[in-house]
Amino acid sequence: MKTRGLWLGLWAAIIWPGLVSAQQSRITGLVFNALNKEPLEKASVSVQGTGKGATTDSLGYFVVDGIAPGLYNLEVRFTGFETSIEYEIRTSSVKPVYIEIGLIPSTFSLGEVVVSDEARTHTVVTPLSVQKIGWAELQRMPGATLDISKAIQSYPGVLPKSSFGYNIVVRGGAPNENAYYLDGIKIPAINHFSVQGASGGPNGLVNLDFIQDMELYSGAFPANYLSGLSSLMDLRQRDGRSDRIGSRITLGYSDLGCTIEGPLSKKSNFIMSARTSFSQYLLKALNVPVLPKYKDFQFRNKWRFDDKNELIITGLAGFDVFKLNTTAPESDALLYNVGYIPEGTQNQYAVGANYKHYLKNSFYTLVVSRNGFDNRADKFRNNSYQEADRLLKYRSAEAENHIRFEHNIYQGNTEFKYGITYVHNQSKINVAGYDVGGAGVEHVDFSNQMQYNQYGAFALVSKRLMDSKLGITAGLRSDGSNVAKSMRNPLGQISPRLSANYALTEFLSLKSTAGIYYQMPPQIILAYNAANVDQGLSDYMKAKQASVGFEYRNKKTYRASVDLYYKGYSQYPFLLRDSISFANAMADYVVVGNQPSVANSTGRSYGAELFIQQKLKRNYWWMLAYSYNKCEFKDKKGVFRPSSWESLHFITLNVGKTFKRNWQLGIKWRYSNGTPYTPYNVSKSSVIDNWNVTNKGVFDYNQLNAKRLPSFHQMDIRVDKNWWFGKWNLNMFFDLQNAYGSNIQLMPYLTTSRDSNWNPIVDPANPGHYLLKQINSDTGRTLYTLGLIAEF
Repeated sequence: MKTRGLWLGLWAAIIWPGLVSAQQSRITGLVFNALNKEPLEKASVSVQGTGKGATTDSLGYFVVDGIAPGLYNLEVRFTGFETSIEYEIRTSSVKPVYIEIGLIPSTFSLGEVVVSDEARTHTVVTPLSVQKIGWAELQRMPGATLDISKAIQSYPGVLPKSSFGYNIVVRGGAPNENAYYLDGIKIPAINHFSVQGASGGPNGLVNLDFIQDMELYSGAFPANYLSGLSSLMDLRQRDGRSDRIGSRITLGYSDLGCTIEGPLSKKSNFIMSARTSFSQYLLKALNVPVLPKYKDFQFRNKWRFDDKNELIITGLAGFDVFKLNTTAPESDALLYNVGYIPEGTQNQYAVGANYKHYLKNSFYTLVVSRNGFDNRADKFRNNSYQEADRLLKYRSAEAENHIRFEHNIYQGNTEFKYGITYVHNQSKINVAGYDVGGAGVEHVDFSNQMQYNQYGAFALVSKRLMDSKLGITAGLRSDGSNVAKSMRNPLGQISPRLSANYALTEFLSLKSTAGIYYQMPPQIILAYNAANVDQGLSDYMKAKQASVGFEYRNKKTYRASVDLYYKGYSQYPFLLRDSISFANAMADYVVVGNQPSVANSTGRSYGAELFIQQKLKRNYWWMLAYSYNKCEFKDKKGVFRPSSWESLHFITLNVGKTFKRNWQLGIKWRYSNGTPYTPYNVSKSSVIDNWNVTNKGVFDYNQLNAKRLPSFHQMDIRVDKNWWFGKWNLNMFFDLQNAYGSNIQLMPYLTTSRDSNWNPIVDPANPGHYLLKQINSDTGRTLYTLGLIAEF
């Protein structure tokens, strides 16, 4: 069936070009002063490489007509303001592109900047640890199949693959150290099937149809956000159509989706989407052990009441169900996976409002939002679904209510920003079942319900000195919480941060950052320490960070940078049952961190990153990212051991080109060292009573991360073909992951030896123990996706 669909697609690619008449597209937009939202009249707008352009009218609006559908860079110039280049705008004959471009007065920044839809908070200094990524880069990335979490793996510091699961790991930080924002609103995750207490998942939750661009921070986190210790992802959504109602149908590698957008009035527009998975049917036919099923919904409504007031209301929700494929033919791999993986549901959501009010030289921002994460899981011995055989009953619900107020002020060549934040947290957790501890099988019966508050304030100042050669941004943030006595005083969590940029030449800059950052531990950690929080877990997680590097920009489409960084961790949770740092904890498909801990773990992460990027130039682009990362945490004896997320060397090369007749080709190749893992305690795992509870190996933490997976390399290829019709267009893409079938090993698993009837074999030399064997696990398959995107 898949082969037939591929040949039909290739046949259409050959026949259809002759049936399509020449089409034209349009770019419209608004150019304004990013500091106060005032429109800029007579700004020059040009579409690079076409000779087409326009001048803004008295209200700041422009229209560029008569360009063929395709991919373009848009350049905007206005006297007294920095030139702005919006890279890789995809135009279509079906609908006009609408884009809002805020220009920054030249006193606030140095060199070429890319701005869109709002004033940037760090216009004076943009650290090397910040990657600005447009929609076109995310959408076309080979192997990503429209998933943001996979697309960012091509950028410096982002781990290509961990030894277990679908973790988002940045600069060696654990998966719980990431934070996500959508139009300034905190969201709990960007993936379906995310593990509670961590992040990442096999399927994307955020719909790329909504995204204008994003900023990925791996350090130098903005003071106005509650950030993680390793990364912050700031996603900005685009406006909906203002001319008429339109729609977009997407058939991806795992789901089918529909997006509808259009005007609600002259001052308001909307975008909304719904997606549902179909991959569970394909996976069942392929005898895959776990059958994930999901749905998600996303919406955005923007109101521009006048030139000085605008409101964004947005939200998203995901509904996940994971079932076991217990009727598939028996095999060692299948019986192992269905033996220990539970079944259950996950629901997550976020909804909020972002209001902006612009004055002459400043603007106010007020953000109010709520997000939640519900997690339910059940496991029965031999998947009998009988209550007498229950091994796990897990129920949890977490929710956060956020309020953030900001005020940006611009005076001369100085920018001030200050604000306050407040968060009300709620969690309810009930766990019943069995587990294996130091003394063998243990009965688990845990229940907790808690509420607590977080509060904080921040301020920063940015200024350009020495005739604009030196730019400095200094910030201060202070946070507190009533969850523990030692956290209540916000002066105990003072977070200073400093970024500097010195222009050595017109194109070459020296950049450096330093700061202290705090992060509240995940709610699951707090819940398991609620009874003795003042004696055990009594601190925010803390990281001291610093970086220095060079950046070369030619003010057009080329940039190159080298960055050296160091992170020193302290006050990290140390899990008492496993006697390991929470930074080294491995998830079990449901939750991680569900045990008592103390806040005394320490660690360090340091490395170097090289990044070279050629954005769209005529009809090609490419980028190279190399990362070296060393990450270690102390074990129970106080000795530094490699972190579970350490991959010493990894490199990614992306190249792409557009061809005549609307063809596009992208190729990604990457190489990475393997990550460490902890071997199993075979003797303890093989005890029959233990195995009948866990149905998997028990780790030997006396050999914490003593082994390492082998290095791997992989090539992904993506081919796109676009057709433009009168009232609709079609994009067909063919994505080939691991094109030459490279063997990519994951952490091996321990399972029982079985007889001809697939029953576990008791070890004849050791009664009371099963006979176990270790089997390698790999993801060395070649996967291909034939996707369709139709826009009306």
